[in-house]
Amino acid sequence: MPDDIRTVEGVVRRLVHVGVDGYTVAVVAPSAEEEVKVAGTVLRGLQPGETIRVSGHHDRRSTVRDTVRVVECERVLPATVHAIKAYLGSGLVAGIGRKLADAIVGHFAEATLEVIEHRPRELLGVHLIGEGRLATIVAGWAEHRALREVMIFLQGVGVSPSLAVKIHKRLGADTQDVVRTAPYRLVEEVHGIGFLNADKIALAVGIPMQSPDRMKAALLHVLDEAQSKAGHCFLSVPALLRAATALVA
Repeated sequence: MPDDIRTVEGVVRRLVHVGVDGYTVAVVAPSAEEEVKVAGTVLRGLQPGETIRVSGHHDRRSTVRDTVRVVECERVLPATVHAIKAYLGSGLVAGIGRKLADAIVGHFAEATLEVIEHRPRELLGVHLIGEGRLATIVAGWAEHRALREVMIFLQGVGVSPSLAVKIHKRLGADTQDVVRTAPYRLVEEVHGIGFLNADKIALAVGIPMQSPDRMKAALLHVLDEAQSKAGHCFLSVPALLRAATALVA
């Protein structure tokens, strides 16, 4: 049985291992002096510099007893000077590198993210930031904020972080609208999303099981599979209907 339930919040300092199945091992720093190793499939898609809050346990039967086996992971905005500096210096926000992150956080301390979000022109008071760099930072922050919102929404309907990034890159500001109202579009527009993924998303956002869009997507999926995997250039109507009906049953 799991024991030693623990909650850890800190900056992702580095990734130790990322498996093809999404199993990830990372080093999280709750402070500048402390490091904790965390592991689990729920960490899929982590990036160095992000701040996360995880809950998990130490398994005493494991040979790696210093690792927290994560069962829940939440991405949060950093709150401490150390976390904010790591977050901005990681390259996640266009226009801000490590040197500039140090300068910005040195100027605004814990208020840094509030300034970037609500009073960005105050950044002009930081050495190395002019109008051009400010415009890049504002645009990069807006894009990153939108991505965070989309990631939270998509993970809420069962989409993995890696697929969430692909969806956002393809659909941009239309992502949430498309996913909520026409999720089967994802099959045609986003590489790596097939009918089964789109169907899972559609049902999660409340698309009816008997939706005509669902039926159409199932039919197209069967035809595509017959052509690409079996080499068929023709399917009889009864065979097509049987296969599609099995998908949506």
